[in-house]
Amino acid sequence: MRHSRFEVTVTVTPQMPDPDPTASPLTTPPDFPSLAFFERIVAAVGRDPVFHTGTEHFDGSVLFAIGDYTIWMKWYRGGIIDIHEGADPLGYTFALRAPLDTWTGIWELPRASYRPWARLFNFGDIATDGNGLEATRVRPATFAFLAHMEADGGGA
Repeated sequence: MRHSRFEVTVTVTPQMPDPDPTASPLTTPPDFPSLAFFERIVAAVGRDPVFHTGTEHFDGSVLFAIGDYTIWMKWYRGGIIDIHEGADPLGYTFALRAPLDTWTGIWELPRASYRPWARLFNFGDIATDGNGLEATRVRPATFAFLAHMEADGGGA
């Protein structure tokens, strides 16, 4: 009988400090939602290793529907290569949809939450439609993108 030898690598995420419940709420950026706002986020995400890793093997398009406003992005091989207002005639891989007040509410949520975006997804405040498998596969990158949106509100 032959025994095989294998190694297992375990990555441990460091514990985050307790959030500061007295921290001031963030403010909604004055140009949200707009192409200029999303272009700033795309520039910040371009330097984010979590987004890069999460989309390194992804070739798809993402539609953000913020009330009546829509913005389409092409996520490709670790970056965002195209962005424009409105839907694309060829559709999207998945869309994130919610009323405007849900999106702006992110800057008003108590900072005591580690992942306020996760709360909005888990309770269905932000709906995902389209290819759910792909949306789930790139969820870490989506959260990285959303974290940059949140940080643009003057905090995190």
